Amino acid sequence: MNKEQISKLPMAFAPKGYVAPALLPAWFTRSFEIGPKVLLLTILSCSIEVFGEARFSETPSPEAISLQSPEFYTLKQEYNQEKSEIQRLYSEKLAALLQKFSNEADESHKESRKKGNTKGMVQAKGAQGIFAKATEDLKNTGSFKLPDNPRKELRDVVSACRNEQNAIMEGLNAEIAELDNKYRQRFSDAYKGCFKDGDMPGEEAVKEKFRDFLTTEIKKPQQARGNVAGAGKSDGSLPEAFEEPESMVIAEKGTGEKWVDIVEWTAEMVGMDVVNIPVLNRTEDSVDTQYSAFADADSKLFYKAINPMQPAANYSFRLTRIPGFKGVDVIEWPSARNKWYLIVRTKDITADEKFPLKHGFIFQASLQKDAQKDAQKKGSRRK
Repeated sequence: MNKEQISKLPMAFAPKGYVAPALLPAWFTRSFEIGPKVLLLTILSCSIEVFGEARFSETPSPEAISLQSPEFYTLKQEYNQEKSEIQRLYSEKLAALLQKFSNEADESHKESRKKGNTKGMVQAKGAQGIFAKATEDLKNTGSFKLPDNPRKELRDVVSACRNEQNAIMEGLNAEIAELDNKYRQRFSDAYKGCFKDGDMPGEEAVKEKFRDFLTTEIKKPQQARGNVAGAGKSDGSLPEAFEEPESMVIAEKGTGEKWVDIVEWTAEMVGMDVVNIPVLNRTEDSVDTQYSAFADADSKLFYKAINPMQPAANYSFRLTRIPGFKGVDVIEWPSARNKWYLIVRTKDITADEKFPLKHGFIFQASLQKDAQKDAQKKGSRRK
C-alpha cells in the first residue's frame, strides 16, 4: 500500500457527513511500518472517540432532574424563611386589628354602663366575646374566622372587621406572590443550569418544575461516611458510603440526665399550621380540632397525657420522634412568660403525600443538672 492509498483511507471509512481530520504527519509514516489492518483499526477507534461523545452523552430530560440536591435545598430553606417572616408580620397586623376592635368594644361597654344603656351594654358584650374568641384562635392556630351570621346588632361591626381582615389577607397574598416571582427567577437559573445550551427546557416545563419546588419537601442532604477501618469496600479502593440515620430527637433546649415523658401529641393536619399546646399540669387526654383558613378544613389534634409537669425555672426540653409520624418545627418552648405553651409549626403537605398528613412527637422534660442537685439537697434536708 503506497502513501496515496493510505491518505484516502480516512474518507473511505468515515460516516456520512464526517469531515476528515488532518492526515497523519509525514514523519509518522516514514518512521513506522504501518500495516493496513493496524491503520484501519486506528482510524475506526478515532472515529468512535469523535462521534461517541455526541452520540451517547445525552442531556437528561426535565423529569429526570431531581429537586433533592444541596442547591435546591438551600434555595428552599431561604424561601421558607422569607415566607415565614412575611406570615409573621401579617399575623401581627391581624392581632393589632383584633386588639383595635376589642378596645372599641370595651370602650363602648364602659360608656353604655355609665349611661345605664342596657341594650348598648349587651351589644358591646357580644362584640367583646366575638373578638376575644378570634384573638384566642389567632394565638392558637395562626388564623381566625369571624361568624358568618352574627346577631343583627353586631353585623356592622363584624362586617367592618372582616373588611379590614380581607384587606390584610390580600396584602399577604400579594407579598407571597411577589416572593414566588422572585424565587421563580432564581429557581429558573439554577434549574436551567442542569442543561446544555442547546437543550434548554421550555418555559412551561420550568413553571411546572417550580410548582413542584414549592410543594415538595426537599430533605437536608446527608453526609456520606466510610465504614470503620475500610471494612466492606466495594471495589477495594474506597469504603462503602451510607446515610447517617435520622436522629430520634427532633428538637431540644438544654441538657438533662433524667428525661420524663410529659405528653404524646399527634395530629392529622390538612396543611402547614402553627399549633399552641398547653403542657402545664395536664392530666387528661383530649381531642381537638383546628381550622385552617388556607386549606378551609379542620385538622385533628390528639393529646395523650403521660406525666403532669409542675412549673419550674430550670427545665430542659426536647421532642422525640414517633415512628411513622412527621416531625415539627419548634417556634417557642414552654415558659412562665408564655403561660407554659409549647408552640410548634407543622410541615407542609407535598404532592406525593397522603392527605391529611400525620404529625407527632413525645414531649419530654428534665430538670437541669444544677436544679437536680438543689432538689436533692432540699429532699435530704427534709429527711
